[in-house]
Amino acid sequence: LVIPFVVDFNQFKPHVKAVVQGSVNADLEFSSARLTILTGLGVQLKDVKITHTDPTFQGVDLFKVKDLNFRVDLGPLLSQRLEGYIAIDSPEIVIATKGTKNNLACLPKPTAGAAPPPAEDTPAATPQTPEEKAAQEEMIEQFKRNVVIRSLKIDNAAFTMRDYTSGEPKDKVKVEELNIAIENIGLEEDIKTLISTRFQLNEAGLKVDGPLETQITAQINTQGSNLKRASIDGKVNLDKLAINVQDAFVKSGKIPLNVAFAGNAGLNDVKLTKLDFNFHTIN
Repeated sequence: LVIPFVVDFNQFKPHVKAVVQGSVNADLEFSSARLTILTGLGVQLKDVKITHTDPTFQGVDLFKVKDLNFRVDLGPLLSQRLEGYIAIDSPEIVIATKGTKNNLACLPKPTAGAAPPPAEDTPAATPQTPEEKAAQEEMIEQFKRNVVIRSLKIDNAAFTMRDYTSGEPKDKVKVEELNIAIENIGLEEDIKTLISTRFQLNEAGLKVDGPLETQITAQINTQGSNLKRASIDGKVNLDKLAINVQDAFVKSGKIPLNVAFAGNAGLNDVKLTKLDFNFHTIN
């Protein structure tokens, strides 16, 4: 019970910031970092912010988050099984453009020196030995049995595509009040996802504004180290979303519109087994 008082994560803050600044054109800030044990072994970060330092996007915040938590249950961990939980509160992501440049492309720092020329005679990859293949398959089986993220929750997220070409920032796409809840992230698990958000778009004659909700259930099945089959079943609810495409296609936020879909995929094929549209009168 004394671990949180023995290990002060904040003392590593200067080192972590220096590593980030040495790798990318950005500064990393966070107000606190601490180890938690009361609800499981975990780490909590507060007020995290990544800000660009390159000349093109100087001072633009790429990423902000109010609270980030990761924890694992101690009981399963003692039995060599990892059951994790991730909670992210109020993250904000900005994709910025200026002319032909964007902030993601400007993020990495160039590596010192020129890249070496490719070798003329590149030897063929050595095929796996039976022992190596068996070890790989055993590792995947161990992962399948012993690793699962029981819950990933993202609350009140925001995503913005912002253009700085004219000097004054202009929001081209804005997604607000984005909430994502995913249960049972793992192989051979029924992965359940619920996404709700408010979406705004006003570009080139296309106007979209309002809430939308998506429900998805997926499962990934493997055979040894290979994908056997992946299946998905879901529904997109656009009932309260207003859509206007140059006045040629108009849907108010009071007209029901939803899409149900299902399908599956293997290594060499993709099958869409259901695609149902449900809508009423649209002008």
